[in-house]
Amino acid sequence: MIRRIQSHNTVNGVAFAICEFALMALVIAPFGAAYALTGRPLQALVAAGIAANCLCVVAIGVQAWRAGERGSPLRLLFSGAHRATLVKEHPQMSADTLAILLGTLIPFGLTILTLVDYSRSRTR
Repeated sequence: MIRRIQSHNTVNGVAFAICEFALMALVIAPFGAAYALTGRPLQALVAAGIAANCLCVVAIGVQAWRAGERGSPLRLLFSGAHRATLVKEHPQMSADTLAILLGTLIPFGLTILTLVDYSRSRTR
């Protein structure tokens, strides 16, 4: 998974990846705290897991940034020629992105569904 994260960071730009996953951790952390404070340990654990996953990506990005890696500028992803080059250089890019996406967003989606279910049960 670390190799996938490093490749993702290089393709999308290290700064963008750091900001992207730091923002996700900041968004989910209050949910985890709210779950913990309202006696919902399972949901709090899921939120903590999502935040921890995101912070791992951030840590790998910060390490790469300190080593001088910058990756591709985000604006180049809008260039068809650049995307074609990326596909040739990173043939597993789609699978890697899917693995990272699923590893991050499925737990986040489950958290959202739990919130919806919880709010519906409170109104009954």
